[in-house]
Amino acid sequence: MINARKSLIASLPLILLMALSLSASIVRAQGLTTTEPEIFVNGMSGTANLITSDSLFIEIELEAGPSVGINADWWIIADAGEIYFSYDVATSLWAEGIVVAQQATLADLAQAEILDLSAPLPTGTFTFYFGVDLLANGEIDLNDLFYSAVTVNITGSSSTEFSMISPYTNVDDIRSVFAYDAVSHRGLDFATNAELKPFRAAAAGIVDKVELVQLAGMGNWQVEVDIKFDETYTIFYAFEPFTASQADGQTQLDNITVQPGQSVAQGDEIGLLYTAGAPGMGAHVHFGLFRFVPDGGDPTVCPEPYFTNAINLEILSLIQQDEPQLQICN
Repeated sequence: MINARKSLIASLPLILLMALSLSASIVRAQGLTTTEPEIFVNGMSGTANLITSDSLFIEIELEAGPSVGINADWWIIADAGEIYFSYDVATSLWAEGIVVAQQATLADLAQAEILDLSAPLPTGTFTFYFGVDLLANGEIDLNDLFYSAVTVNITGSSSTEFSMISPYTNVDDIRSVFAYDAVSHRGLDFATNAELKPFRAAAAGIVDKVELVQLAGMGNWQVEVDIKFDETYTIFYAFEPFTASQADGQTQLDNITVQPGQSVAQGDEIGLLYTAGAPGMGAHVHFGLFRFVPDGGDPTVCPEPYFTNAINLEILSLIQQDEPQLQICN
C-alpha cells in the first residue's frame, strides 16, 4: 500500500501526528465514546523496542461507530524529534510537515499498512499518530479530535548484546530452582518458599500475551506471559499454581500485574506466584527464552549466556543445593 520508503530513508529519523504534548492513549472527541482510531507498530499497540537490524511496519484501523458519514479531517503524522512528517492518502507517500492526510467522510477502516521499512532502521525515538477531527478545515481542532499513538524506540545495539537480570525479584523468596534440559525441560523452574512472591521482567519489552490456559494431560491451570524484547528475543513466564482447579488458575491470573500491549522496563514487577495455599507442593514459575528462528525451527534456547555472571552464580547455587551435579543448562 505504501511507497514511502525511498522518500523517508532520505530524510529519516522516522514519522507521525501533531506537535502537541499528547499522551499515547486514545483520545476521543466529546460524544464519540464508541468511535476509535487504532495504530499498531509491528502488530502491537503501545511502545515497541527495536534495533537497527529489525524491520518496521505501521498499520492503522478505524471503527467509526456513530460518526459514520461525518465529513472529517484524517491525520496520519510522525514525530521524529525535531521533524514532523505527514502521510498523504492520495499518493501513499510521506512528506515533511504537518498536513491533513485526507478530508473524507468517516467509515470503518480495516487494518491497513501505511509504512513498511526494512533494515537498516535509523536510531532514535519516534511517535506515530492516527487521528480524525470532525471539522474538515485542514486544521487540527483539539475539541473535535480523537486519535491514538504508538512509540518506537530504535537502538543500534545488536541482538548479541541482549542481556537479562533474574526473573525473580528477591533471591530470598526462592526455595529451589529446577535446571534447564536441552531435551526434556527447556526452561528454568523457580519455586518460592511462601505465598504471593513477586517476579519481574528479566528484560525490557512489550507484553505480548497474558493468558490463562489448561494443560493437556494433567489438566493443570497456568498463566502464560510473553514479553517481546525485539524481533529476535522473547522471554516467557508460566505462573503455575500446580493445581487442576480453574478457580485457582483464575486467582493466579488476578495476581498478574501486566496486560498485553503494556511496555515494561527491565525489573518491573509482572506478577505474584500463587501457590494455592501450599508453598513447596509443586507451584513454581517456569521461565524460558525464545530466539526467533527464520526457518521455523525450535526457538527455545538456554538462557544462561544472557544472564549476568552474578545472576548465573546465584541461580547455580539454588540448583545445586538439591542437585550438586547439575548445571544451569544440561
